[in-house]
Amino acid sequence: MAPTQTTTPKKALVFVPAPGIGHLVSVMEFAKRLLERDDSFSITMLLMSPPFAHDVTTYVEKLNASHPEFQFLGLPSVTPPPLEDVLACPEHFVSIFIADHKNHVKDMIVNHVLSNKLERIAALGTSDLDPK
Repeated sequence: MAPTQTTTPKKALVFVPAPGIGHLVSVMEFAKRLLERDDSFSITMLLMSPPFAHDVTTYVEKLNASHPEFQFLGLPSVTPPPLEDVLACPEHFVSIFIADHKNHVKDMIVNHVLSNKLERIAALGTSDLDPK
């Protein structure tokens, strides 16, 4: 009788890059290098649609084709804060926009990441979504 192989559950890393291509590129590079060193992780990217910037869909499609080990999930859109907030304080605008995604992030983690019983959350990658 052949010995039974048990697979160790992967630890789930969930990244929520800030909206726009710049942060996504750097987070992807970090995640790729992490997996090169330790493949015991599954990586999920929760993506926000940028409120005013170009869509990142084409870039994500290329990433998805070349990195099937990553899971990319789009977060539902939220109504961005008023345009006046951008002009008054861009940093505050971005913080509010990201914070408005908290419930969607929680929902995605519970219903899409944790629904896979083989995984457990090891880390969540963004400080703007931490409960205060």
